[in-house]
Amino acid sequence: MNKLNPSEVFIIHMALQSLIDDTESVCKNARIPFTPEARKDMKDILDNAKSALKKITVVSGSTIRMDPYKEGDEAEFLTKQS
Repeated sequence: MNKLNPSEVFIIHMALQSLIDDTESVCKNARIPFTPEARKDMKDILDNAKSALKKITVVSGSTIRMDPYKEGDEAEFLTKQS
């Protein structure tokens, strides 16, 4: 079986971290009236994503930290509208 290359590891880290950040944000939103079952499901998703990220970090030997999004960051990636 082929090993993951550094770019693939980076993408997996990014995807899992994004999932973790989004799920934590949703769980902290008091305006969303989750049922007890939904709260448990969200906790399970969060726990498993964090566990997977830790394991991938150990196996790959690398940790990837992404800076949080700040208003205006998109200017670095988007062209100006015509």
